[in-house]
Amino acid sequence: MKRRRLILIIVAALLLGGLAFYLSRPKEPSYQDKTLTEWLRKLDKEIRPLPVVDPNAPELADSVKAIRSIGTNGIPTLLKLLNAKDFPAATLAERVAQRIGCTPFQILHAEEKRELANWGFMVLGAQAHCAVPALIQFIKRAPADSKGWAISCLSGVKPDKELLLPILTQSMDDSDYHVARVAATTIHICYPEEAEKAGVYKMLPHLRRFNKDIVSTNVPIAK
Repeated sequence: MKRRRLILIIVAALLLGGLAFYLSRPKEPSYQDKTLTEWLRKLDKEIRPLPVVDPNAPELADSVKAIRSIGTNGIPTLLKLLNAKDFPAATLAERVAQRIGCTPFQILHAEEKRELANWGFMVLGAQAHCAVPALIQFIKRAPADSKGWAISCLSGVKPDKELLLPILTQSMDDSDYHVARVAATTIHICYPEEAEKAGVYKMLPHLRRFNKDIVSTNVPIAK
């Protein structure tokens, strides 16, 4: 009994700390009383059953409309999601809470936040062009676990080929194979005519089998 009480006290302390951190953050932009993150989470659930990721799919209409209505006001939030880190204390609180039977208790982890950022930039597309410099800088300095997502976000914004292709080609030489694979796959999707010259099919020969016409505009390739 004492052990259970101690665990509850620890969880409560961690939750209070998390709540204080949450309340101290800048307020997110919202649409129809839902924050941008809430709309992105809704979109994420709606996208998963779809065979192809297409922001124009009717199943996504409400979420896409909300995100586009928030527009560039949401870019700071998207960049924060992309730059998310897991806090050990929060992860510990989740594990402890689930251990004592609080199964509904679940934290949005950094990898999930990065994916939400990817959906946001995909939906905004060229509307988020002003975020291109920040995304480029992020790619240059980001750790490998988020650099792949940053590449995917940048391709979703659809910058000029003259800007994006060199970044993708350079990223194919990244020491982290995951990042290099994301860059190669993005070239295959966005610039199939450049894929052979860039060495995409030497790295990923199986991509030759895929017809570019069946690949969506912006696939979540950073996983």
